[in-house]
Amino acid sequence: MLCDPAAVTNAQDKPSPLSRGARLAVVGLIATYLGLALWGAWVKSETYDEPMYVLAAYSYVTTGDLSLNREHPPLAKYLMALPLLWLDLELPADYQQQPGIAFSFFAHQPRVDPHTILFLARLGGIVLGVLLGLYVLNWARHAFGNAAGVVALALCLLNPNILAHCRVAANDMAPTVFIFACCYHFWRWLDTQDRGSLLWGGVTLGLALGAKLSALMLLPVLGLIVLVETIRRRQLSVMGWASLALLASGGVLWLLYLGEARSLADAGQHVRFIPPGSTGGVFALGTFEQVLRSVFGNDTPIPLLSFLKGIDHQLTHASTGHMTYFWGEATKTGSWAFYLVTTLIKNPEGFVLLVLLGLLAWKRSWRGFAHESVLVAFAASQYLLFSTADVQLGFKYILPVVPFLAVMASRVLAADGEGRAGRTTWSEARLGAALVIVLSVSCHFVFDEPGEHSLFHGLPLVGAAACAVLLLTRRDAQGAALMGSAVLLLTIWSSVEVLARQPHNLMYFNQWAGGPDLGHHYVIVGDDWGQDTAGLGRWMQEHDVDHMLYDYYGTGDPERWGVTSTPTFATGGFTPVPGLVAVHAVLYKRLSKAYTWLAGKQPIAKIGWSIFIFDLTQDDIDAWEKSRE
Repeated sequence: MLCDPAAVTNAQDKPSPLSRGARLAVVGLIATYLGLALWGAWVKSETYDEPMYVLAAYSYVTTGDLSLNREHPPLAKYLMALPLLWLDLELPADYQQQPGIAFSFFAHQPRVDPHTILFLARLGGIVLGVLLGLYVLNWARHAFGNAAGVVALALCLLNPNILAHCRVAANDMAPTVFIFACCYHFWRWLDTQDRGSLLWGGVTLGLALGAKLSALMLLPVLGLIVLVETIRRRQLSVMGWASLALLASGGVLWLLYLGEARSLADAGQHVRFIPPGSTGGVFALGTFEQVLRSVFGNDTPIPLLSFLKGIDHQLTHASTGHMTYFWGEATKTGSWAFYLVTTLIKNPEGFVLLVLLGLLAWKRSWRGFAHESVLVAFAASQYLLFSTADVQLGFKYILPVVPFLAVMASRVLAADGEGRAGRTTWSEARLGAALVIVLSVSCHFVFDEPGEHSLFHGLPLVGAAACAVLLLTRRDAQGAALMGSAVLLLTIWSSVEVLARQPHNLMYFNQWAGGPDLGHHYVIVGDDWGQDTAGLGRWMQEHDVDHMLYDYYGTGDPERWGVTSTPTFATGGFTPVPGLVAVHAVLYKRLSKAYTWLAGKQPIAKIGWSIFIFDLTQDDIDAWEKSRE
C-alpha cells in the first residue's frame, strides 16, 4: 500500500479511490482517535481555564451577551455550549459581576455534577478532530497520493498534542481545524480556479477568525500569496476574487458575533468592557480608542466592537508578558528557541524524523508555488510570531502547525519524476539516513537534564538506526531507493509511543527528553494544566487517604473529585508539615524557591506525571530547617 503507483495524483486531479485496505485503515484510525479522545475527556478533570470557558460558553448561548471572556472570539465557546443546553444549569442574573462565579457555576450546580458538565462541553472539540483528520487526509491525497494521505491521517490524529487539546473545552482546537481548512481551500482554488473552493475558503477564514485571534495571521500570509499569484499570472481577477472571499469571511465573523454593533458610549457602561484602571475609556490601548472615536464618534454603533476589544486585550497581555518556564528558568521573557525545542520534545520522534525526510523530498515532490507556499507559510509565520513573543505558554500556542507538519511528513511518499510513488534517488536516501542519525544522536545528548533515565531513553537511537538501515538497503530493480518500509517503521513507532502514554497527552514528552518523568525540566506551563485532580482523588480512595496537603493548580473545586485537602500555603507561606503532600509539577518548577523543603526528596507517586506526591517526615523538615541556619 505504501508504494502504490496507482495512488499517485497530480495536484489538479482527483486522487484515485482508496483501496479497501486503505479505507479500513482510515476507519480504524478515526475510531481509535475517537476512543482515545472520549476516554481522556471522561477521566481527566478540568484544566485551569475550563471553568471560565464553560461559564462564558453557556452565557453566550443563553443570553446572547458575548462580553464575558471577550479576549477570545466566540466560535469555540458555541461548540462547548451546545451540548450543555440539555442540562438544567443555573446562570445567576448577576453573573457578570459576581466574584468567583466561574468556580461556583461550574463546580456547584444544584442539579448537575461538574463531571457531566465537563464531559459534554468537551465533545465539540472531539468532533472537530474528526473533521481535521478528513482535511489532512484529503490534502495529502490530492498532493502526494493515497498512501501519503493515510500516513498523514495517522500522524495527525495520533499526535499527542491533538489528542490532548481536542478533549479540552478551550480555544485551541477550533482554530487548528479552520485555519488548516482555510489554507486547504485556498490552495485548491489557486490550483484549480474552482470558485466553490474559494467560497469555502472565505467561509473557513471567517470561522478561523471567529475561533481565535491568532488566525489573523492568515490575512497577511494568504494575502501575500494571492498577490504573488496575481503578478505571476498577470490576472487582476485573482486579487478580485480573493477580495470577495475576504468580504464573505467578514460576514461570517459578524454572524458569529450575532450581528453585534455597539457604540463606545454603550460599551463604556458595561462592566466587562472597562479596562482595569480606566478613567472612562473602553480600550487599554489609546490608539484604538482614538481611531474609532474619530471615525464613529461616541454614539454610533460599531460593528464587531467585541472583536476589536479582544485584539486590544491580547496586545496588552503580550506587552506585559506572562510567567512561564523554560529549561530550568521561570521567566516572563520569551526565548527564540522555545517553540523549536517544544516541537522536538512534545511530538513523537518518529513524527519529527518523518518531517525531516519530508523536507528532503521537497524537490522531487514539488506541487507548484501555490501549494508549497500555502503549506509552509502559515506554519512558518506561527514559529516566527510566537518565538519572538514574551507570552510562551506551551506548545498549544502553535497547535495549528501540527496538521501542516503531518502533510509535510507524508510527502516522502510522493512520486518521483517518473511517476513512481515512494521512490527516490540513492543520494536522497543516503542523506536522509545520515540526517536521521545526526538528529537523533544530537537530541539524545542535548536533552540530558539531571535525572534517572529509563531504558527507553536509548530507544530513539535504535529506531533511527533501523530507519537508516531501511533507507540504505531497500531498493528496486532500477536502483531507486524504496521509502515505504522506513515510513511504515516511523509511523508505527510514532503511534505506538503515543498509545503507550494514554490518556496523559498533555504531559507527553518523547524519549529524547527522557519521557514524562524528566520532560518537565524543559517546559511545564501549559503541560501541567491542572488536569489530574480527578486522578489524585482516585489515588486517595485506592490508598484510604482521607485528607492530605495539596497545592492545587486550578479554578475548580478539588473536593468534587474526592480530594479533601489543605494547601501548604494556608498559613500565609509555603509551610512544610509532616505527612503526605501533593504538589503540581507546574508549581514545583515555576515556584521552586517556595519548595526548597522538597528539594532532593523523591515522590512516592506521580499522578498523570503532573502531580507529585511526597511522604514528608519530621526528619526531612528538621534537615531542611538545619540547612537554612
